[in-house]
Amino acid sequence: MASLVNPSSIPAIQTLDLVKIYKGKKKKQIQALNSLNLSVEQGMTFGFVGPNGAGKTTTIKILCGLGFQTSGKALLMGKPSAFPEARKSIGYLSEVASYSPYFVAEELLTAYGKLQNLAVSASQEKAEKLLKMVGLYDRRKSRLGEFSKGMLQRFGIAQALLHDPSILILDEPTSGLDPIGRQEVLKILHDLKKTGLTLFFSSHQLIEVEGLCDYVGIIDSGDLIFRGTLAELEAQETDSPFLIRLKLSSEQRISFNFPLLFQRNLEDHVQEIGVERNLLDKALNDIHSSGGEVVAVFPQKFPLEEIFVKLISKHAGSKAP
Repeated sequence: MASLVNPSSIPAIQTLDLVKIYKGKKKKQIQALNSLNLSVEQGMTFGFVGPNGAGKTTTIKILCGLGFQTSGKALLMGKPSAFPEARKSIGYLSEVASYSPYFVAEELLTAYGKLQNLAVSASQEKAEKLLKMVGLYDRRKSRLGEFSKGMLQRFGIAQALLHDPSILILDEPTSGLDPIGRQEVLKILHDLKKTGLTLFFSSHQLIEVEGLCDYVGIIDSGDLIFRGTLAELEAQETDSPFLIRLKLSSEQRISFNFPLLFQRNLEDHVQEIGVERNLLDKALNDIHSSGGEVVAVFPQKFPLEEIFVKLISKHAGSKAP
């Protein structure tokens, strides 16, 4: 009897009430994950964001079969992540790609291809293609000890893609990189997104997922405190101020009897002022009553990093004794 489940509807990654408890010093229990529920659809680019120690790496290790949960489920394409069959679907890059410095890039990548049961010619061809993709083809004859950290991360991405996985999991792939190295890695991820590959990567900076991720999950102290689009994340901030652009005649003056966030003069008697959200109506009334013309009103978005910090602080406050 044919299965009624459409394979394309199965989440690429799913966790169900995932709990991880470590034993600390003096048998003290440390709960790293608290009933974590995540669902990442096939072909989605998902940013897993949180401060250091939030539970990102613990989650990734469980997904990759490098650690085991205390309870709950972790699934890859509908199969338990502990099963070797499930792990065939993933490519993985740890936070720090570490290799023996004496290996030559092309030779090592070809050797890894052989471990994936590729024929020698196919392995060499695949290594060449991937080194071109990550921008390392010109350094294919170099020893890895001559590579910068950013180059090693790019080499690690190439290695993770050798067996054509449907899911690529990366643990803070830009951590410790300089701005150029970070942009090089993020460009590769942008290019991979276009191929339909499912991307799941962790970061402690929201700026890295902006413009790249379809969805973002924010984790803190083992709790998933947000999951949604970046637009939905911005909508979490309900106290954003407003910018008002107004025009006055040369004789007109307005004195506001409440503090403005800022006030600046533009050309042709046009001004811009910033007001708190709860003072918007009062500011508009003052402008109209003074004979001024309101040209435009714009909500002022908070930077994503500021929203992130507020969410983390709010969650920490809710857990305080």
